[in-house]
Amino acid sequence: MTLAVATNVTGSDRSPLLFIGTSKVPRPLKTRDVETEIAIKYTNSQKAWMNSDIYCEWLKAVDADMRQQDRQILLLVDNVSSHKHDSLELDQGIIETVKDNFFAVSAREEYQRFKDEKPYEPINIYTAMKICADAWKEVSDETIQNCWRHTKIVPPRMCQWIFVRC
Repeated sequence: MTLAVATNVTGSDRSPLLFIGTSKVPRPLKTRDVETEIAIKYTNSQKAWMNSDIYCEWLKAVDADMRQQDRQILLLVDNVSSHKHDSLELDQGIIETVKDNFFAVSAREEYQRFKDEKPYEPINIYTAMKICADAWKEVSDETIQNCWRHTKIVPPRMCQWIFVRC
């Protein structure tokens, strides 16, 4: 599985998560509309990796959304060997926080099942997607802002304006 996340510098505008799996329609998703139910887009590729077709489709959707809102954005893309950069913001704590939140949410759910004396059930893709959506929501705007500040991509004098402006 690959999970793609995107947000603006303040954390106030987060794109829906993009899940990439290997199955065209995984069994747990056959009767569900995950885009409507949990605001996650699902797609597939042979190795569950982001490829140029998936990226272009996602980028066109972002562009259409921004055009509809009459907005212009600068898109920074990270973590691909062809353009790896050490200081990109999503690597500076945001992805780590999503992972930590994922494990915290799944542990809480498993504890609740244990407390309710329900039998163990392995996590299927739909449950994993729901947990990831919750984990993404739990990443605070402050964490996102601090990660951006840490990269030094946004000049310090602009950081004060951006983060206080709310």
